[in-house]
Amino acid sequence: LVAARTYASEVLAVDISPRAITFCDFNIVLNELECVVRVREGNVYSSVDSQQQPFDAILANPPFVSVPSPPPGLPVEALWALYADGGPDGADVLRAVLKGADIAMLVDGGTLSVATECANVATAHEWLLESCASLELAVCYHPDHVQLAHEYASMRAAERVLPWAGQDSWSATLSEHGVTHLGQQCFIFAVQREGTSATGRAEVLEGDAELAIATSGAAQLRRLLDAMLRGKPHSRA
Repeated sequence: LVAARTYASEVLAVDISPRAITFCDFNIVLNELECVVRVREGNVYSSVDSQQQPFDAILANPPFVSVPSPPPGLPVEALWALYADGGPDGADVLRAVLKGADIAMLVDGGTLSVATECANVATAHEWLLESCASLELAVCYHPDHVQLAHEYASMRAAERVLPWAGQDSWSATLSEHGVTHLGQQCFIFAVQREGTSATGRAEVLEGDAELAIATSGAAQLRRLLDAMLRGKPHSRA
């Protein structure tokens, strides 16, 4: 809705949750944006047809919580917390977002912006390239927002109270998938570069962790994205 109000002439909003779609429809009417925003129910890009692509920009806040797989046969009521389920390492939907944007969804020079958590965030700019072919990728995080795997497992187990997953099973799931640490409040920026190989870089945000996004970190992110859009090399890697 912010994009529709500030710079976008057309917006397509997609969510897999019917409840989220209902709230989005309500907010569109409330903000008088019916002529600008269309809404589709779907899984990542599944409801986007060929006439609606490619896009100049994609914005995403996908499910990112690392969640141990539930046992089969659980009732729907027991799966209430899975709206945030990003798979065993939290990155299943993130990979799909990157792969789809890379293949056909972005124009040359188009941008992808993602707010997320990220497993093994210090090296995410490397392992996420497996989902990309021609994206220039930057993974941005603040070191004070990084947790060790056992700290994350303790926090999520206490927060989610899943009937099948305590702290031990959460820790075991992270270990099985090679997760040693996770970054919270991360931003991933990508620019489509047709005809080039995918590249990745890490951007460590500076300044006070609690104010980084609102102050110096925000300026740092703007400088990074401006440099990427201009196609200039960046000093951080």
